[in-house]
Amino acid sequence: MSFLELNLKTEYRSRRDDVIKDFYNPVLTQAILYKRAVGFFSSSALVAMSAGICGLIKNGGSIQMIASPHLSQEDLEAINYGFKRRDEIITEALLRELKTPQGIFEEERLNLLSNLIAVGRLDFKIAYLEDGNTVGMFHEKLGVIYDKEDNIIAFSGSMNESANAFFNNYEAIDVFTSWTHDSDRVARKVVAFDSLWKGNEHGVKVLNFPDVTKEILRRYKVNDKIDTTLDDPPPEESFQNEDESSTIKTNIVELPENFPAVPSNVTLRDYQITAIDEWAKKIIVVYLIWRQEQAKLSRHW
Repeated sequence: MSFLELNLKTEYRSRRDDVIKDFYNPVLTQAILYKRAVGFFSSSALVAMSAGICGLIKNGGSIQMIASPHLSQEDLEAINYGFKRRDEIITEALLRELKTPQGIFEEERLNLLSNLIAVGRLDFKIAYLEDGNTVGMFHEKLGVIYDKEDNIIAFSGSMNESANAFFNNYEAIDVFTSWTHDSDRVARKVVAFDSLWKGNEHGVKVLNFPDVTKEILRRYKVNDKIDTTLDDPPPEESFQNEDESSTIKTNIVELPENFPAVPSNVTLRDYQITAIDEWAKKIIVVYLIWRQEQAKLSRHW
């Protein structure tokens, strides 16, 4: 089977489509090479990127990923005013984003990706904008996927590789295929990614950060197993209290239609997305505790 046998749409929207099941999983199951440029680097981005890659790994495939460091205002000021070396600050920023796995699902995914890095089947580079003494953020959102018959799917849009982008935000990607009238556009996307990967894009610095790679392996590599039988996320998710003394399991919460949301015409900065993610985790934990207490009271009466 190849990409030509897939029933692909030209556009996917996160509130209308299940982007993982409708696009990522069927495409990557047939893929042998996945090239991805995303807006920011984090452990959650690595976990989200694992969606569908088991099929690619079964095919003997590999992944190239370009991401941006998550630089704070203090980081940028330290770089711009020369307080510390640029690479040192970026390494520290990258290490900050390597969070502790939340549950067995994330642990398995991060172990898988660590093993892929260890055997050379997942390679990632860090990109940022460079202009004199100043540093800017790299916000490219681009994907290029190849099958064994050299068919190519390219996609671009607002979506990052993160759980927030897949499930919470209003995001969209446009899809282009090499075997249709989109072939010229696909070719341009291929050239754009390869130019970035080779460090040939003017004004964009793309580098390896070996210290970060070593830390990923140290933190997340549990065993040497490259497990291609991992399932999709379970219907239950785990949330921990602040003291991490207990774990609450519940079905994913259905939010009411009038629940506060970011307008679709507003583009959030990466640090704002991170802040919202952290806030949402705490709010959901509080809500779930409250719901459990209400259930106890109902049973009591």
